[in-house]
Amino acid sequence: MRKKIFTAVILIAALSALGLGGYYAWWNHACRGTRLNFSVVVPGKIYRSGQPHDDDFRRIAKTYDIKTIICLSEDGHEESEVKKAAEEFGINILGIKMSQIAIPDRRQVDFIMKVLTGTPTEYKDYEAMLGEWFSPVKTPGVLPGPYLIHCARGKDRTGYVIALYRMCFQGWPRERAAAEMKDNYHFFFMYPVPKFLKALREIEPAPYCPQINPNY
Repeated sequence: MRKKIFTAVILIAALSALGLGGYYAWWNHACRGTRLNFSVVVPGKIYRSGQPHDDDFRRIAKTYDIKTIICLSEDGHEESEVKKAAEEFGINILGIKMSQIAIPDRRQVDFIMKVLTGTPTEYKDYEAMLGEWFSPVKTPGVLPGPYLIHCARGKDRTGYVIALYRMCFQGWPRERAAAEMKDNYHFFFMYPVPKFLKALREIEPAPYCPQINPNY
């Protein structure tokens, strides 16, 4: 009897491990494989993803005619292989220092919204939050689209910023923007609710909507 119970326990444990392993493989593929958690935000203008690698980036850049990368990373620096490909294609890189555990503040969001809406920005106004800047002489300017905005997985930082963009400039209600953000987590179960999604559901979006290019 004990032997049968032991065998059953081992079998259940093995099946559980196999199931979890399969789920992890699926999730890893969804976020880092051919999909890269990539999606279209505004056709012909704004795209989002997790961290692209060389082949991924080259494919995306050619297919969607990307002109500017907005990289949200801890140190504000883009991966070297992506930087090399971007240089070959003549694509601008804007690296913004953004923690993967701290909710973006209004100044960070304000800057990104201005870039995405073609509003002129100056290096000196945002120097503390920048790792990469499109001009070596730090001149002010407007970064052209189409834009690819990404963080490591394309979920928290990217999802939060895109949700605010949807609410500020496309009139999306909070519930719809939060639902899209949740979809990009690619989890069957989300408990507890991810910190960035919880923050989005609780903030008042109006203060995050900056004055922008009047022609936008």
